[in-house]
Amino acid sequence: MWIPKTEAEIDNAVANNSLEETVTFDAKKEIPVKNPETAKDVSAMANTAGGVLIYGIGEDENGFPNVLNPILLEGQRERIDGILRTSIDEIPVFKISAIQTQADSSKGYLIVVVPPSERAPHMVIVKGERRFYGRGETGNYVLSQAEVARLYERRKIAESNILPILEENIRQFPIEEDNGFAHLHVVIKPVLQDENLLDKALLPQQNYIQLLNTSLEKIIELNVFKKSIEPDIYIKNWLRRADGFLSKMYEPSAGNYEKYALYLEVNFDGSGSLFCNRAAETIIQRNYEDKWFYSDVVAGNTIKFLFLFSELYKRASYFGMVDIGVGLTGLENSIEQYVRNSFDRNYHYDKSDYRRAKRVSAMLLEENPKQVAADLLMPLINALSQGKYNPFEKK
Repeated sequence: MWIPKTEAEIDNAVANNSLEETVTFDAKKEIPVKNPETAKDVSAMANTAGGVLIYGIGEDENGFPNVLNPILLEGQRERIDGILRTSIDEIPVFKISAIQTQADSSKGYLIVVVPPSERAPHMVIVKGERRFYGRGETGNYVLSQAEVARLYERRKIAESNILPILEENIRQFPIEEDNGFAHLHVVIKPVLQDENLLDKALLPQQNYIQLLNTSLEKIIELNVFKKSIEPDIYIKNWLRRADGFLSKMYEPSAGNYEKYALYLEVNFDGSGSLFCNRAAETIIQRNYEDKWFYSDVVAGNTIKFLFLFSELYKRASYFGMVDIGVGLTGLENSIEQYVRNSFDRNYHYDKSDYRRAKRVSAMLLEENPKQVAADLLMPLINALSQGKYNPFEKK
């Protein structure tokens, strides 16, 4: 799915005659005067495979979108947003952005990204219209009764919770249980299943290992989490399995390396899991025993895990909804490492387990994996530190 970010990208695509109307792409010379037309375009994409609408590109004499026609941008994002929020039931997820032209910043192109919707079908309800639309290779069409029924059935499947998957992941504990540690489990999966999602992320002549390592390299290059942690997600050998790939990462500086283990799993359908054995660790100092909780380890690895999958989804042009589940076990008697001396030492966490789940769009995950991780983890970290430490704050 092509989503231009700059005017140059649009200019080059038009100059190369590479644009054509498809199931997932449409370009229009201007925003339609009639609101139902805009509502039909967006609902049809949401009900089908998702897609991208660009306003400001017209058709040539052969019907191909190859004529640049920058539109006046002032107020147009708000106009489209208002149309979609009042003309479709229920409102699908969408994102509107603008690209200004260098010649005239008041003009440019409006880009509307519409993920495939797990809540489909979405009905157009403006001006007496009460119909469901789908999208084909050359435009929109009214969905048949059977197609609408299938979408409602798919919605039921999509409503299933990720927590049972998280519990199964925790049950299949990858290494021997050790009460001296607390353990982090994170699972992720696209709501709309695609068994070949990872294939769609591949570049020409690229294999799966290259794809995974390139994505991990970007985590390192961008310094996604700036604090030093161990264990840490890094580039390691991948073991191919029937449903995807597994990497076992150990902290080389650790004496008992398996106790500092981190397991990373990426599946062909875009789902995956993370296991970190060192969410907390029992430390004995001066004959005093404490179970230190490492907020930085938990937060840092969760952010990097989410960033990795956001990168894979972006490369695969998946912008739909994603389910994420976080679980921690073995927490009982833990105390946050950085604040253990700043308040009553007799305070220790009194519960063994923690669970939290969240559904977000892949677009939001790409924009701010740090915030998604914070939403999942800060209730626990605030309890462990009594609100005195936040690993997501810049230091």
